[in-house]
Amino acid sequence: MKALLIFTFLLFSVATYSQKDMSIDVLGSFDYTNLTAISGLSPDDQQGVFTYRAGFNFNFRIYDKILFKTGLRYAQIGDQTLQDDLRWPSEIGPNGFEPDPSLPRFIRSTTIHRFIEVPLFLRYEINQNKLSPYVEFGVSPHLYTDTRVGSETNLTSSSMTVDYSQNIFDLKKMQFAAILGLGMNYSVADVSQVFVQPTFRYHMTKISNNPNSNRLFSFGLELGYRYLFANYFDQVKG
Repeated sequence: MKALLIFTFLLFSVATYSQKDMSIDVLGSFDYTNLTAISGLSPDDQQGVFTYRAGFNFNFRIYDKILFKTGLRYAQIGDQTLQDDLRWPSEIGPNGFEPDPSLPRFIRSTTIHRFIEVPLFLRYEINQNKLSPYVEFGVSPHLYTDTRVGSETNLTSSSMTVDYSQNIFDLKKMQFAAILGLGMNYSVADVSQVFVQPTFRYHMTKISNNPNSNRLFSFGLELGYRYLFANYFDQVKG
């Protein structure tokens, strides 16, 4: 947490002295997230879950077509498992399978970890036309906050928020993800843009130090609005 506070202070210090080359984004992303694998489960039992992330970015132009991007985001990343067509030992009688309506036919378990994310990206803009494609890549530290777990059957459902670091003693509270994105900017006016960007994230850090632990990954579609400070200050001076 101390490292995150120091980084935030440095971020705003840089922003104060770099306004003429800066823009700010407000964004949201719809993500499909999952684990690389779950020990003991078949691929049919393991499923992804749809989540979201939201926040803001600061963009600093360091060369003509290259920008550095950072900021703060709230992110949810998780997975779910589904055990379907369940048959319980007590339902096997002398006449074969005798279903008991008081027993569940399926069990769906959902785990969604919640993080504060700090993007550290480089973006290359192909051109600076009204409609301009770009590619970006980088790493993103994720600071773990808590986990939302849920369970659903054809009979009941429940959910609760827990601190997994209390349940998993070797859970890594700081994780790092590698990100690749391909996007498109559209200039709405001289000082503003909208953008859309498909993004892939892969956590280089396992969820915990357990040798059997796995990594999270996600595919997302990011949408946002960008305000361009450089154009604004140029107009004021003009």
